[in-house]
Parts: sequence; C-alpha cells; structure tokens
Amino acid sequence: MPGSSGGAGYKQVSYWCAVLVVFCAGFAVQAMPCRAQERGPSGTNQQLAAQLNKDGIALARKSDYASAIQKFRRACELWPQFPDSQYNLAITLEKIGQLDQAIDAFKFAVRLKPDSATMRLALGLALAKNHDLAGAASQLQRAVALAPQDPLAHYNLGLTYEQQGKAQDALAEYRRSIRLRSDFGPAHERMGILLRRMGKQPDALVEFQSAVRLLPNDADAYYNLGLALRSEGKLDEALKELNEAIRLKPDFEQARYNQAMISRKLGHPARAQREMQDIAGFSQFRAKVTQAKSLTISAAGHLKNHEPDKALADLASALKYWNENPAAYYLMGLAFEQKGDLAEARSNLDKAVKLKPDYPDALLGLGRILWEQGDHEGAAKEFDKAVAVAPDLAEAHYNRGLAQARLGNPTGAAADFRAALALKPDYLDAGINLGLTLMQERKAGEAVQQFEDLAKRFPGNPAVQNNLGLALLDHGDLKEAAGAFRQSLRLDPNSAEAHYNLALTLSKEGEHQAADAEFKKARDLNPALSPP
Repeated sequence: MPGSSGGAGYKQVSYWCAVLVVFCAGFAVQAMPCRAQERGPSGTNQQLAAQLNKDGIALARKSDYASAIQKFRRACELWPQFPDSQYNLAITLEKIGQLDQAIDAFKFAVRLKPDSATMRLALGLALAKNHDLAGAASQLQRAVALAPQDPLAHYNLGLTYEQQGKAQDALAEYRRSIRLRSDFGPAHERMGILLRRMGKQPDALVEFQSAVRLLPNDADAYYNLGLALRSEGKLDEALKELNEAIRLKPDFEQARYNQAMISRKLGHPARAQREMQDIAGFSQFRAKVTQAKSLTISAAGHLKNHEPDKALADLASALKYWNENPAAYYLMGLAFEQKGDLAEARSNLDKAVKLKPDYPDALLGLGRILWEQGDHEGAAKEFDKAVAVAPDLAEAHYNRGLAQARLGNPTGAAADFRAALALKPDYLDAGINLGLTLMQERKAGEAVQQFEDLAKRFPGNPAVQNNLGLALLDHGDLKEAAGAFRQSLRLDPNSAEAHYNLALTLSKEGEHQAADAEFKKARDLNPALSPP
C-alpha cells in the first residue's frame, strides 16, 4: 500500500519583517578547468561534471528541482573541486526550503571560489534567512569589498545592518546603493523608513515619493508616503496615498485605521465610522480564523498521539469558526482513517481537495485511501497530481514511486525514489525501496551499491543490513550475504526475517545443520515462516 514499504523476494524489511531580500541568484556555468594546478579528477570526469551542471541548470529552470539536484550532486561527486555545481546545488536546495543543506553547499562553493562576490552574496542572504546576522554581515561585507559597484550587495548589507540595529551603517549602505542605481525603489523605501525613525520627516518624504514612483504596485510604499504626508500636515494628500494602498491591499488594516483618523480630522465622521467598521470586520474574521487554526493544531497533536476521537471533536469546533478550512477537512480524513472508516476518510479528503486543489498532503492522503479501497488507478492519479503541484515534496515522489512499483512500472518507481532521495537525502524508506526496485529490475549490482550506501548512512539499522543481504544474495555473493544477515541479527536478534534469510543462504552454501538451526529460530519468532 502506498505510504508503507515493501518489496519482493525473500523476506524483506521495508522503510529569510518588512525586509525582503532583493537578490535573484542566477545559475553558474563555468568553463574548465577550475584549478588546473591542483590534482583532481580526470578530464573525462570534469567534462561529465560540466555537462551534468548544465543539465541541472536546464532542469532547475523548468522547476524540476528534484532532477536538477540529482544532476548537481552527481557533478559534485565527479568533480568535488568544481565550485559552480556546489553553488547551483545550493541555489536549488534553497528554492525547495532545504536551508541548512543549502548553506553547507554555499560555504563549500565559497571555499572553492573565495573571490566570488556572487557566491558570498548568496551565502550571506541564506545566513540572514537562517537568522545568523553576524555571519550574514561578514559575507555581505566581503561581497561589497569584491564588488563595490554592485547596488544589490550594498542594499542587502544595509538590510542586515538594519536588522542588527545599526541604523547609521544601514543608511550609509542604502545611500551607496542609490548612488550606484538611482531607480532602486526598495533602497529608497528602506531609507525613508530609517529617516522617519530618526525624526527626519522631510528627508523621509522625499525618499517615499521616489519609492512610489519606482514601485507603483507596492502598497507599503503608498502607506509610508501617506504617513509621511500626514506628519507634514498634508492630510488630503495623505488620504489619497492611503486610498491607493488600500486599493492595492484591501485588508491593509493599518492603512484603513490611518485613513479613518484622517477622515475624522477632516470632518468626515461617517467615512471614518465605515472604515472602523471594516477594520472590526477584518479583526473578527481574523479572530475566528485564529481560533480555527488553534483548534486545528490541537487536533493534529491528538492525531499524532493516535487519539482520533479527540481530534474529531476539535475539528468539529474549528469548522464552526471557519467552515471552509481545507486543513480541518484534511485532518478529519486522517482521523477517520485512524478509526478505520475509509468511506468518511475519503469524503473529508475529497472536501479538502475541492477547497484547495493544490493541497499536496490532501492529495496524498486521498490517494492512499483510494489505494486501500482498491482503486489503484484513481490513487495513482492523485499521486500524479501531488507531484504536479508539489514537485519539490519528497513524500509525493515517494508515494507515487510505491504505487508505480506495485502497478508494474519499476523504472518509473526507481525514478521517483531517486527524486525523493535527491530532495531528502536521509529518506530511509525511499532509499530501501529504491534498492528493492533495482532488484525487481534485475539490477543486482546497482541494488548492492544502493544498500551499501544506506549501510554507511544508517549503520545501526537492521533492516538496511537485511536488505543488503538480499541484494548480495541476488548478486550471487553468498558469503557477503550471510555476513550482512548476521550483522542485521546483531542489531536485532529477534528479526525472524533475518534468521530466515540467513538460513536460506546457509542452505545454499551447503551448511544444512546451521541452516536448520536458523530456520527453527525464524519459525519460533514467526510460525508463518517455514523452510521452503
């Protein structure tokens, strides 16, 4: 069943606030060699790595991040000293939310190419996202030193200084950024905010006017200009700018409140009252949504503790506050699944998907229920949708891989398991099922390599050793297979499957007495396991 693990053959054991970063990292393409004076990989490996890097860039530009990551990782393996593949890997990992891994890859790239302002800028921004402001400032200072004519580097260093409370330093960087690029709207806006905080209202007004001219679709720019005009006593002009902010962002409560205060001061109490009523409406709705979210979070905790009835009670209350909450219906589906009521589980997951068609977790849950109900084709379609709406979600690829394996498409299954592993390298279940699928494809050598890699990553996992033994056995390496089964038993002496598989291996080696003893241990632990 999708969502669980398994395989075939023998007995297998499966398993960066108003401050927004203005920087778009571009992919790096570099000609070879990188450092010809250093000993490194062969010319062939360098050529392969360079091509894989280009292939990865093409895939990432199509938003196929899982496949891109596979290409970049392979390029890094073939040519570890190639900074571009490390950098491109880092960009892609950051795009899918793997920030810690991205920072590690950025750091590796910077060590390989320390004079790259672009790489240091990217690392600095990633560190800022990760709340390491001191580290971010250090990298951004180096980026500015390496590329003093780059307005983005100065701007982002200014953002970091601002976050650190270094207002004068931030202001200096924003000014440098604007000197280099006078039409840089965000820098004008941040300068305006800092100048306003320093009490320099006329100077702030000039910057906000520039920001609005350069950022005509930024509600915050109009709001800040409105506040500056209000401070200067230009109430009619302020009202005009606040109206524009609200037009761009209808639920902008601060803009509506200031609009109401100005309307009252201008002698328009009815208009002010309408605005306050609108604000009250927003506040009431937000309060209901907040209460619904709180109950939904509580329900999730109950489900984690396998308390479906308590979860259902919380979710019923949550729906009274917000009856179109897709997360509530999704969790209700899971609760009914825990209770074994597949029909109700399916009904609620269907509602979640109708309310939010791009809800990957609900699509996966619905696919899982359909599979359990025997609708394998329908399940596969839901898994396809989950991958389509969330191509960077490892679990979507994993579940589709399980379904493809059971529907007789091992090649497609292997591709999905590899995609899941590219997105989530420590995904043990995907790793094991990839190995099992390779065995299904009669690729014993590749399966052995897969399980050996897993054994290095998870040395204390008995299931990995058991499946490694199966792959070695399939490859004809009886002695090594027996060693893997014995290691599995050292980690878990009560594994009936490992005893059984060791017995089969010993029998093939002609050690019948030892095989009989292992068959007996397997049968004692699991009576359903009998000698063949």
